[in-house]
This record gives sequence, structure tokens and C-alpha cells, in this order.
Amino acid sequence: MELSFVFVGRVKERYLEEGVADYLGRVRRYLRAEVRLVKAESRGGATDGAKALAKEAQRISQALAGADYVICLDKGGRQLTSEGLAALLEELMRRGVKRAAFVIGGASGLPPEVAARADLTLSLGAMTFTHEMSRLILLEQTYRALTIRAGEPYHK
Repeated sequence: MELSFVFVGRVKERYLEEGVADYLGRVRRYLRAEVRLVKAESRGGATDGAKALAKEAQRISQALAGADYVICLDKGGRQLTSEGLAALLEELMRRGVKRAAFVIGGASGLPPEVAARADLTLSLGAMTFTHEMSRLILLEQTYRALTIRAGEPYHK
């Protein structure tokens, strides 16, 4: 199985960008994985929030393949433990899913059209994180889940 991480906009903080790159490299020890950045739509002026989200939805949709198992991150989603995420990845592999795509929206959140496309919606927890920090947390948890699957000591 391959993993795709679809993120809206660029990370502004260098330490977060470095962390994302580090954990993406760690995830790649276990599975093929990529980060696909889609352009964030600027807000303000003539572009209202709904129009901006619609444009981001189009860009996100273009980054997804029709056969992708789409996992969107949203505060209202299902919460998993690290072991639960490991079990989810194992189940997707067992079912023969070729590519799972994790999607994190931009500063204005997840476009409704993309949320409707999701096969599963996950939450990183009850606390609120910036969309940029959420990327790093998701990649770290994905790496942790893969080490749990492999029986390696990272999680212990």
C-alpha cells in the first residue's frame, strides 16, 4: 500500500517543515509515501470564504485518485489510539487498498465537498492544533503506527 498526504498550503515555520520531512522519511522506511501540497486560496478582497474553499476543494480533488481510500482529518472525526491507527492501516492493507490518502485542509478547514468524499474522517483529539502542526502530528502518528505493526520499540 502507498500513502499520500494531501495538505493545503505551505508550512511557514521551518521547524515544522523539517519535522514533516523527517517523519515522511521515517514513514518511507515501511511504505511508499508522498506529500502533495495544494495551493491555498488567499482570503480577503473579492474572494469570500466559500469561494476560496471551493477552489481548494477542486485542487484537493485533483490530488486524489478515484480509487484512493480517503481519510480526512477534522475535529468532528473519529479518534483513534496509536494502536487503533496501526490496526486501521493493517486492515486497509489486508483489504488490498492500493493507496490511502490523508487530507488536511488549510486555515479555513476542510472543504465540505472533500469531507463528503471521505471514506473515513479522523480527529487528532479534542484539542485544537494549527493545520500546519496537524501535518507533523499525523506523520509522527503514522510512523508510530507502522512501528507498532512491525513490533519495533519506538512506541514502547
